[in-house]
Amino acid sequence: MPTGHFSFKTGVFYVLLSGAVLFLAIFLGIRAGLAVQGGRAGDLTPKMLPNQTLLKIDEPLPDMPVMSLDGLPSTLRDIAGGKKTVIAVVMPGCSPCKKLLAQWQNAGITDGAHGRQVVLLAAGSREKRDLSELAAFAESYPVYFCDVTALDDVCGISSFPSILGIGGNDTIAFVASSFVYQLDETFFDRYVQ
Repeated sequence: MPTGHFSFKTGVFYVLLSGAVLFLAIFLGIRAGLAVQGGRAGDLTPKMLPNQTLLKIDEPLPDMPVMSLDGLPSTLRDIAGGKKTVIAVVMPGCSPCKKLLAQWQNAGITDGAHGRQVVLLAAGSREKRDLSELAAFAESYPVYFCDVTALDDVCGISSFPSILGIGGNDTIAFVASSFVYQLDETFFDRYVQ
């Protein structure tokens, strides 16, 4: 009988502990989400953004091969080129990616604004993609393509859209794997130096 009583107490303890951990995780997730969705993007810092990649803040941008919309080979580091850069990593056909890019176009977040470039990096090969979908965005942003496998292997990016902020010294200023919709010019100006 005492063994069953001990098991009950242990079970209750673990249930309460699990509940407390779950509550804390939900609370922190909701807090970060509300900060962004509530228009308080100014309260965010790069370390608060969910980063589900292999990329780390203050580390150099990987030198991964990419291809321009015109089919010219380049590298990720070459397209940043020592300039303040925001890279939107998208998957053609991805509904949230289209929503993000449309939002950026409506907000006037364009390449060259505020002394920084904005680049669109589409996962997949140029030859296998319907370019008509990206043509409208190519008027506002330089468009590059990269191999999906290389993107995952080199950068660990497998969720779309993802946003990368690159400083003028080609180091990573921030990575946003989610909550990307409220990152705005104010956030970019503050952290992409």
